Amino acid sequence: MSAAEVIQYTFLIGILIVLLLGMVLGIGLTAHAGRHYKKSLFPWVFVAIGLGMIWTPIAARRDLSSGAAEFFATAGEYGSALWLSRLLTLAVVFIAASRIVGWLFAENRRRHPGVGLFVALLLVLVTHNFIAGALGTKPVFIHNSIYPVLLFTAAYFSVQYEYERTLRFAKVTLFVFLLIGALAAFLYPGIAVQKGYTAGLMPGIDFRYWGLGSHANTLGPLALLFILLAWHQPFANRMLQLFAIGLAVVSLILTQSKTAWAGGLIAIATLALARYWPRLMQEWRHGQINWGMASLMVGAVVTTLAFTAVLLNPDTGRGLRGFAASPTGASLLSLTGRVDIWALALEDWSRNPLFGYGPSWGDLEYRFSVGLTSAVHAHNQFIQSMAMAGTVGLLATVFYVLLLARYAIRGFHASRGLTAGLLAMALTRAITEAPLTINNWGGAEVFIQLVTFTVMLAYGSPRAGVDAPATTLSPASGTPALR
Repeated sequence: MSAAEVIQYTFLIGILIVLLLGMVLGIGLTAHAGRHYKKSLFPWVFVAIGLGMIWTPIAARRDLSSGAAEFFATAGEYGSALWLSRLLTLAVVFIAASRIVGWLFAENRRRHPGVGLFVALLLVLVTHNFIAGALGTKPVFIHNSIYPVLLFTAAYFSVQYEYERTLRFAKVTLFVFLLIGALAAFLYPGIAVQKGYTAGLMPGIDFRYWGLGSHANTLGPLALLFILLAWHQPFANRMLQLFAIGLAVVSLILTQSKTAWAGGLIAIATLALARYWPRLMQEWRHGQINWGMASLMVGAVVTTLAFTAVLLNPDTGRGLRGFAASPTGASLLSLTGRVDIWALALEDWSRNPLFGYGPSWGDLEYRFSVGLTSAVHAHNQFIQSMAMAGTVGLLATVFYVLLLARYAIRGFHASRGLTAGLLAMALTRAITEAPLTINNWGGAEVFIQLVTFTVMLAYGSPRAGVDAPATTLSPASGTPALR
């Protein structure tokens, strides 16, 4: 090695050391400030994830006008998105590390509630990304898998102090995400609208709305999540609230995501039950009947009876047979190719029943090797866990889902139904999607799981609300401006 090369490498190493020391110093100062002000930078993680989701399809110059059904772009593959992804990664690691360091060096450090749910989630991440990566059929180490561990650990240490502030950041970020997606649909339709979609259930609509989501099936849950958050924590401005809810509802409908629709019906019905049932029962006991609410209830009963009568009508059978013969009906009855993917996933699990294939199951290389490009995931969370992480991963997933249900039930009244709504959304998606497949810090799944994890800890923990500071906003307090 020449003297010039030695000088060059020494200079680069020196720069790296300075940058590392600067980051460590910044983390320390941020953690120290957070101890005094009881506020951290953690809610800004949602802004970072939102920026990544917004910029990726724009930087990739995505074009869905030809009817493309899949989009394999990632933030690290395209010019400006590459550098934005690197900067956001540094920001997310910095924010998460400062929150963790702040807790480690806090005075009078105490145990946070909800440790069971936190450990269960860590088990999911570790079994799927690290144990399966080491002992699976195809061993591989994906360094990005470290980021979710840092992120959810920081979330665990942040919930006790600022859960309403965290949810407010998530809500506003989703609103901006949906708004920019709608603008893109008008200005550059190819980015946001898939043409030639014939498998939908909406007559006369031959397109599918993706917005700026990586797929219509990811935009649907994000729109539904915003509806739940905006109902739980409404904007102070009534016109803004109505506009935002309307935008989310239209986005959800136009995605033509059947899973999101089903989850939305159950989740919204759950929230409505939690919020209006106590009042209806109180009015009933006092002999005071809200005729508007009573009319809605009667209308719901009549609609149910009418729907049942249609199904029992002999003519309906012929209609259903005709629907089954149509392209849309055939697609639905064949589960749009999911049976083939399930068979493939179970075959990979059978080769290594204990630890599965590994975390690379479903990546681009795997899909091309099996000749099934639609096998992005197993289209079922439990089958996905079996294929990816074996029986060990499946047990971790089941354990986490059971704890989610427990926390949702426990926090039902305190959250006014939000925990149950998020649980309904999670369980519905687990049937046809794989929402717990998390191997990076960004994307829709991380966003949704972070919100779900925060809400469950905030309202479903054994001591939820007891340790919350006086500055914490209540769900019904409203929030000013874009709060």
